[in-house]
Parts: sequence; structure tokens; C-alpha cells
Amino acid sequence: MERERLAAVGATLLAAALWGTSFPLIKVGLLTINPYSFLSWRFIIAAVILLAIQYRYNRRFTGLINRETAVFGLILSLSFLFQYIGQVTTTAGEAAVLINTGPIIVPVLAYLIIDERLSRKRWPAVAVGVIGILFTSGVIEQNGLSSSISGASELMIGALFTSLYIVVTKKASSTSEPVELFAGSFICAALFVTAFTIISGNMSLSPLTGVLPLLSVLYLSLFCTIFPFFLWFRGLKGLTATASTVITLFEPVVSILISVLLLDEIFTLFALAGTALIFTAIVWMSL
Repeated sequence: MERERLAAVGATLLAAALWGTSFPLIKVGLLTINPYSFLSWRFIIAAVILLAIQYRYNRRFTGLINRETAVFGLILSLSFLFQYIGQVTTTAGEAAVLINTGPIIVPVLAYLIIDERLSRKRWPAVAVGVIGILFTSGVIEQNGLSSSISGASELMIGALFTSLYIVVTKKASSTSEPVELFAGSFICAALFVTAFTIISGNMSLSPLTGVLPLLSVLYLSLFCTIFPFFLWFRGLKGLTATASTVITLFEPVVSILISVLLLDEIFTLFALAGTALIFTAIVWMSL
């Protein structure tokens, strides 16, 4: 049992690290590509790959799209849409931190939706992780985020939908095959996002017209979407929804480190302290 839990923690950590690489890359891409088109092509390519994987191993597509996966897909699409829109006016580090405010939201949603209780000894880990996020984001140091209020609000709405997706898929994974659950919900999300982008008049081929934009979309589709979601679902089988969310606090740490090295974002002593607190929370939840 202990080995299974450690494997779940490792899979979740790797998923968080891969997701963490997405924020700096998205920030750079949004300088020249509108967020709706950028997200649509990421989802379209990932959906095509998922369909190929599904056909390779199961030789069928029936059952992937149903009422349940359509609802999950809608939640997932709203999560990513608000994330992309909000990141237009925030730094990559701030976006990663705000999207990962799940430790505050998930325990409440998990209690309300799936009656999941968190043991008393792990509640302090949630608190430590949240404090780590506040330090890492610069909220405490600067007495508020330096990004626009609208951007921060959009990211928080995205975090709410992300947390809701974590909780409802945790509940569904007990009775459904996780791989098919993710494939179905993601394909539905791709349909929702693409339809919205086309209807709103924001669809373009710009993400596919250059080598760098195309490589960015391919990387986001494979290494920031398909691989980490499979790893995350693998980890979710051995962890509670809240524990999984706290462990993914490693995501903003990776994002901020990359942003400091490549985008010249400032990494202060407060951010270092926050990183230490986040790692403490990860270890605490893993025990």
C-alpha cells in the first residue's frame, strides 16, 4: 500500500512539473497569438492524438462521449479558457500561482460533492501550501498582485473550474475507466473550445504558420496536456482529491523557476521562502 501511494505521489509530481512548463510557454505565445485560437489548436491536436491512442488500444470510440464526459468537458474547457484569457495581463509566475489555489477550494468542494474528509494531521499541510503560494506570488511582499484585477479574477475563476474538475472526476473514476474518462471529457472540451472560438470570430491559423508557434502548440498538446493528465489520473487513483491538489503545488515552483531563467521575472527571497513551504506541504501530504 505504501509503495502504491509513493508511486501515486511520483506520478502527480511529474504531472505538476510538466504542467509548470506550460505557463512561460503560453505567456510567450500570447504575445503574438490570440488566447482562443492558441488554446483551440492545442486542444485539437491533443484530441486527435487521444483518438489515435484510443483506437490503437481499444479499437473503438463508442462510449467516449456521453452526458457525463460532456459535463466534464464543459468544466475543463471553461477552466482553460479563463486561464488563457487571464494570462494575457499577468506574468507566467502569477498565473501559475493563482491557477493553483486549489488547496483552498478543493477541500470545500470535495466535502460538498463527494463527502471526502481530510484528516486533521493533513489540514496543516494545506495551510502551509497556501501560505507558500502567497509568498511565492509576491502577494505578501507587495501587498497585492501586480497584475490587473481582471486578469487575476479570470485566473481565479479558472482555478474554481479546475478544482471542480478534480473533484467530479475523482468521484467518477471510482466507477469508470480513468483513461476513457479523460479521453472523453477532453475531446468534449476540445469541441466546446473550438466551437466557441469559431463562433466568436477568433479562430486563425497563426499558431500553425511558423516553426516556433507550431512546436509550441505540439509541446503543449503532448507534454502539457496528454502526458500529465494521464499521470495525474494515475496518481488520483491512490490519493484523495485534496492530497493530489496540494502535491500539484509543485507546478508554480517549476513555472516560476523557468520564468526567472528565461523571461527575466523576479524571484525574491519571499519566493524562495514560498518554494520551501510548498515543498514542505508536498512532503507532508505524501507521508
